[in-house]
Amino acid sequence: MPVNQAEVAFMRGIQRDHMRETAVIMRLTETSDGIGGLYNTWRIVASVPCRRGKAQTLEHSRYDMIVDDTKTTMVLSYGADVKITDRLEVSGNSYDITEIDAGGEWATTVTVNCKKVA
Repeated sequence: MPVNQAEVAFMRGIQRDHMRETAVIMRLTETSDGIGGLYNTWRIVASVPCRRGKAQTLEHSRYDMIVDDTKTTMVLSYGADVKITDRLEVSGNSYDITEIDAGGEWATTVTVNCKKVA
């Protein structure tokens, strides 16, 4: 028996209600410096419920050197307006987004892979 839209909306609500942290979505914007130039600033776009996954360290070779890249998966509430160029702030830590999986029509969350900003 297929799932209907009301059931999907219910599941999205359950997911959202069990997310104990908040992700602040920040978008890079150009701002005038008042003397003809521009500078970049991070503007807050939204705050959404989230759940932070465990950080995973991936070791790989880059330019004949071994490099450790740590990736953290964030699960955001369905419908979060997040773009690959955005930055997330969760519990005082900033993360650059490396991948987004919005799921599709039946998705109940938005999954985002991030790298912690040093």
